[in-house]
Amino acid sequence: MGYDMYFRGKRFTDGDEVCFRLNIFGMARFADYMAERGMIFEAGQHPPFPEGGWDAHYRLRWPEDYKDEPTTLSDEQIKALAAQVDEVLAWHGPEVPGIPAHKFGSNDGWIVTPAECEAAWRLGKDQPAPPDHEEYWAKWLDYLHRAASNGGFEVH
Repeated sequence: MGYDMYFRGKRFTDGDEVCFRLNIFGMARFADYMAERGMIFEAGQHPPFPEGGWDAHYRLRWPEDYKDEPTTLSDEQIKALAAQVDEVLAWHGPEVPGIPAHKFGSNDGWIVTPAECEAAWRLGKDQPAPPDHEEYWAKWLDYLHRAASNGGFEVH
């Protein structure tokens, strides 16, 4: 298991420039590094996901996987529920610059917004790199900076 992050609306097949990968141990380590630098913060409990929202979310994203599965939901209902799921996935919490830490606690598709990317990059760019991870940390900072102008990214 690991963490695959890619610019919103993109996939890994779109090229390495849109993605950043960390294994489970690497994500834990990088989350610690970001916390030490004030780039992430504890936002509290995110709002609950709407009932039936995940099914609608997946149906909208990958309709080919559901073409043979009937649903009682209209297209409008599916779109509305999927939008509610996205609202929870993008939830920021209190007005604190940076990225809510829970977005790196699972690979459930959390949405890291452009503003969160920009704030985290600004908070981390002038701080020393973690020992023994200078090169990958520089790539991470570069990814955050580019994601800020590419719609943010999702954590899968």
